[in-house]
Amino acid sequence: AILSAHPTTRSNTTTTTVTNRTRHDFLAQNDDIHQLVAAMNTNGRYYKLNLTNLATGRQPTLEFRQHSATSSFDKVSAWVRFCTVFCTNSARLAPPTPFEAGRSLDWMFEALFRYVVKDRALCE
Repeated sequence: AILSAHPTTRSNTTTTTVTNRTRHDFLAQNDDIHQLVAAMNTNGRYYKLNLTNLATGRQPTLEFRQHSATSSFDKVSAWVRFCTVFCTNSARLAPPTPFEAGRSLDWMFEALFRYVVKDRALCE
């Protein structure tokens, strides 16, 4: 759902379609950071979500590379707020269940904000 919010120029280099259920099952079965990084960043660090630093130990960081360049304070501050709340709540909340097949992209995007982000200011 989050992928729909940004330009296609920030798309991953892989064209394989992976279902929400497949992602959910993979994450539930693997607790090794190196396996996660290998699965998510197969050809290096240039993905929307770069986890490479977690595996290399270079820095304990996640890199969100999805937003386009901007000098707009409002856009930058909303993006930083979104990333911060998304990470904090994802670590704090119980793991979600996969979306049911057939849910619309709009429904999934709204669910992301309702159940994970939980920030009214970002929903406007």
